[in-house]
Amino acid sequence: MKLVLRIVLAIVFFLIGVVGMYFAMPYIAPQRVQQVQRQLDSLQAIAEGDSTLLDSLAFDPLFLFADSLAATRDTLRQLRDSIQSLHHRLHQFNQTLQQVQQQLSQVQQRLTVLEAQRAKAKELAATITRLEDAQRRALLSQLSPEILDMLYLETQGRGRTLLLQSLPPEQAARLVSRLIQKSGDQEPMVTSVGSQ
Repeated sequence: MKLVLRIVLAIVFFLIGVVGMYFAMPYIAPQRVQQVQRQLDSLQAIAEGDSTLLDSLAFDPLFLFADSLAATRDTLRQLRDSIQSLHHRLHQFNQTLQQVQQQLSQVQQRLTVLEAQRAKAKELAATITRLEDAQRRALLSQLSPEILDMLYLETQGRGRTLLLQSLPPEQAARLVSRLIQKSGDQEPMVTSVGSQ
């Protein structure tokens, strides 16, 4: 019985304390009471369907969390934009790399063709310089200017002299003119091909 009486007394004192705090709170912390009252009014208005008081809610922790969440969202958006920009740059770089590789492949193919033509021209030049003058003249008069240019470039010393002597004077003059005009562009390329 004493135990029940103690429990009842404890509950009564607790209720008196809560009621006392309820009546004393406006005098102890009036600002906090007003803030809580505004929050309760806002919640009641929202529950009744009035959303105009939503802005008056001032839950500090909730506001801080929402602010932090917005800042995190902005940071994530910036990171996403940066990643998209880097992805776009990488895509452009890959396209440029593919174009350069295609160009390199074309240059290598062209170089292979030029090396094969040079080897053939060297063989023919050696053969042509061994021919008799009449045969050499007849053969050279039938060749195109490009082939004559290649043959001349692939012969050395005495062979060049024989080629020029075997051509009619006007054809020999055109050959020399073409070689002089091309010397700035093609001779370094032919020399570099020969040096590899």
